[in-house]
This record gives sequence, structure tokens and C-alpha cells, in this order.
Amino acid sequence: MLFARTCTRSTTATHGTARRSQELERAVEVLKPEDLLRWIGDQRDPALGTGLTVGTVIRGLLQHHTYHEGQIALLKRGAEYTT
Repeated sequence: MLFARTCTRSTTATHGTARRSQELERAVEVLKPEDLLRWIGDQRDPALGTGLTVGTVIRGLLQHHTYHEGQIALLKRGAEYTT
């Protein structure tokens, strides 16, 4: 039962992740190369996401989304073995 609920939740999460990835893709498409080098804030503050370039933030978001997609895939695989 736990894996069945997880699978349903993971399907919802997958759709949410895909939607956010598409939103990010649309936002990045309009950027110029010099936009990627623009700094966000002048001091590093991880909580605010400042002190990084726009390109660094985008790469971080892509890595973050990919990590969670991997987690979802592992949960789905686990659900397949128990059903």
C-alpha cells in the first residue's frame, strides 16, 4: 500500500517537475549570453540565492530537478517490484 501511494504521488510530482522544467526552459530561451554572466547580488547568501551568476543558478536548478527525477524513478522501480 505504501508503494501504491508513493507511485501516485510520484506521478503528480513528475508532472510538476516537468512543468517547472518547461517554465525554466522558456525563461532561459530568451536570455542572451551576457545575461548568463550577470551577477545576482554582490554578496554570497545561499538562503537568498545571491552572489552567483544567472548561469550558475540555472545549472543548479537543472541539477536539482535531475536529482529529484532520479529519486522519483527509483520510487517507481520499487513500486513495480511490490505490485
